[in-house]
Amino acid sequence: TAAQQGSRPLTVGEISANWNDGGHLSDTLLTRYNVNGKNPLPILKEKLKEVCKDAHHDYPMPSTNQVVCDALADCSSKVYVTVGHKWDIDVGVQVLEKSGLQVHIASSIDDMDDEVRTSESSAATITLVPHGSD
Repeated sequence: TAAQQGSRPLTVGEISANWNDGGHLSDTLLTRYNVNGKNPLPILKEKLKEVCKDAHHDYPMPSTNQVVCDALADCSSKVYVTVGHKWDIDVGVQVLEKSGLQVHIASSIDDMDDEVRTSESSAATITLVPHGSD
């Protein structure tokens, strides 16, 4: 067996170096750990989305510092807030709107300027921006 041959776990560097080139670890793992002969990654992504979506309902909403909310409400210009992932947008909207703030959502950091420029709001607007991609 592999244990008898003195095998050891691969280092991060070895995995990185052989992920696509050389050892083709990505193909090997996708073949070995498939789900009914299919790539497991789309299935795992979907399940993670479900878990994250459900998790937001199981925990209380984060509290906000009223001084910060007051400062945002009194701001005379637009405010941009990046969130760690697009899944965090819903929580951000709920928390900020609960504090009485007007919230706009940009679909991505790349589209943010165009979307905010075309926004018809004259009041200060908090724009939530998802950071990066999936």
